Amino acid sequence: MMSIQLPPPSLHVGDSNHLFMSYASQDRPFVERLAQDLREHGHIVWIDFEGIRGGDQWKQSIADALHPSKLVLLVLSPDAVASAWVEEEIETARTLGKKIIPLMLRPIQDVQRPNLAWVVQEIQYRDFTKMRYEHVLTELLKDLPRPESGIAGHCQRLIARLAATPWGLDHYIQEEARLLPVDASPYEDGMVQTQRENLIRRLWGSERLLVLGEPGVGKTVALERLSWELASADPAIVPITVKLLMYDGQSLLEWIRLDLAQTGEIKLATLEATRKFLQQRDLTCYFLLDGLNEVRPAYRGQLLGEITRLALEYPQHRLVVTSRIQDESWHTLRQSGVIRASVVVQTIHPEQALAYLVAHLGSADGQTLWEQLDGKMRGLAATPLLLWFIKEAWLEARERQTAGPVRVPENRGELYHNFVRRMLRRDDERRLNQTYLEHERLMALEQLAFEMNQLKALTLSWERAIEVVGNPQIIEALLVNGLLMGERELRFSPHQT
Repeated sequence: MMSIQLPPPSLHVGDSNHLFMSYASQDRPFVERLAQDLREHGHIVWIDFEGIRGGDQWKQSIADALHPSKLVLLVLSPDAVASAWVEEEIETARTLGKKIIPLMLRPIQDVQRPNLAWVVQEIQYRDFTKMRYEHVLTELLKDLPRPESGIAGHCQRLIARLAATPWGLDHYIQEEARLLPVDASPYEDGMVQTQRENLIRRLWGSERLLVLGEPGVGKTVALERLSWELASADPAIVPITVKLLMYDGQSLLEWIRLDLAQTGEIKLATLEATRKFLQQRDLTCYFLLDGLNEVRPAYRGQLLGEITRLALEYPQHRLVVTSRIQDESWHTLRQSGVIRASVVVQTIHPEQALAYLVAHLGSADGQTLWEQLDGKMRGLAATPLLLWFIKEAWLEARERQTAGPVRVPENRGELYHNFVRRMLRRDDERRLNQTYLEHERLMALEQLAFEMNQLKALTLSWERAIEVVGNPQIIEALLVNGLLMGERELRFSPHQT
């Protein structure tokens, strides 16, 4: 096999040449709307994730994000010009020599912070107070550097899409990358070895790797994080992701063609065109095949043959396959000789979990929450996704509780319930045009779950889902909330299953 030398991964969020948005938390609905529109035009947008502001963790994140940014979009409002956080961000941007484009969201009467006054007084701004949003957006796009095209543009749009995931993949990736680095241990001779290594480093440096782990331990997010890093490399390395849940016997090459075509930057009309694209000498791709355990039994033998064929026909590209460790299919794949190495994703240490909670909730609340978790809940906190749920569910409980100490979810069911309620409240009213009541969306989730259980299916077609729920806009609302995912075939998001 041809050996390809790749540069080392950055091990931090690698969205270089992005747009940095500085804003007051009160203006976040507008910021999320604008960020989504900019991403749809191919721009990579950095927004600080909820809870990061304050302390050394925030300052380091801001510095890390500002250094590689193209420019700064400053959302101006009375709240913004009164914000010490915004002042700190803009002063850092000024020190780094970054171009700043102010966006007037709400009229400003007085600027009391001197490090923000010069922005308002000296820099021409785009004014959202006097013109329609769509008109100002069009003018703003003219101010921004044009997105790349071709393979570079494809990778840039992939990063933008990863950041736009409804339930906050950009936030989750930043949290996990900085506070919860995913570790893995080699699987050799039928045993998990004791040594641990950073999973992103291992993924980056492996030619053919099988990634095993418990549900929620971070396999899928690790692939998404790797995709982010690969697409950010210079020159770009092309991540190609196939969700194996959807595999229905078609050629893997067709799934690869569809994934490459999703951004519109790579034109591949036929399988032959896809073969020629993959055979380019100066091209490096990663085939990321996610969820071997989710393939329907009738197609598993065929898929294993397809994976073998893919590895033999395109040895210059890298191959990663993930599976739940409890499944049996991966044994056959290992024995075929296609896979060169296997790793098992490890759960996180209690010390890591506590540090994560303290970083997001503050020392007192983080310590209090951790002490209130019983043994079973601490067991759930050993997986990154469920620890994130615990933090979000606790924040939901804190916002709803009017007096006394915040009550911690006592079991997995209550944890999920609180988390779902929190996600339901994160409506994007711009996309929904109207907000559906919480009980309407919860009822729709129950109807879809019942139908899938009756059919013994993991997905429903869009058409069937509409028949079950009766209102396509409620389904769209659940997609926006991040509780459903998919386009032609709908499934529950990973945190629901």
